[in-house]
Amino acid sequence: MNLSDVGLPTPLGPFASASSLVISKQVYLSNLNAGLTYDIDTYAAFGYTITNVYQIQTSSGTVTAALKINSTNITGLGGISVTSTPQNVSASGANTVSVGDRVQLVFSSNASAININFTLAATRSS
Repeated sequence: MNLSDVGLPTPLGPFASASSLVISKQVYLSNLNAGLTYDIDTYAAFGYTITNVYQIQTSSGTVTAALKINSTNITGLGGISVTSTPQNVSASGANTVSVGDRVQLVFSSNASAININFTLAATRSS
């Protein structure tokens, strides 16, 4: 599949394809109740590999965040201690999303944390 097949311009050169696209999703949540689960992707329309979480931080306070695929922690992203200091975190395993999978963010151990902001990066695999 080519970029032009999905309606995207092809200024990236003749070797670019939809299967090599890097996906970036900005996430901002204002309510961080401990034990609360947010769907990031309720039903994956295509396969992709989650690679990184960039600049994850709260406005104040701390909370533990876990990214999960079908209720399984993503290795490296399964217990992020989030504070008001931004940090980048890499996935190291169990990070492949298949068509139909659900990706969720689960909070625990909230110590007066408010507002969470981060960018989720992934590479399309199908």
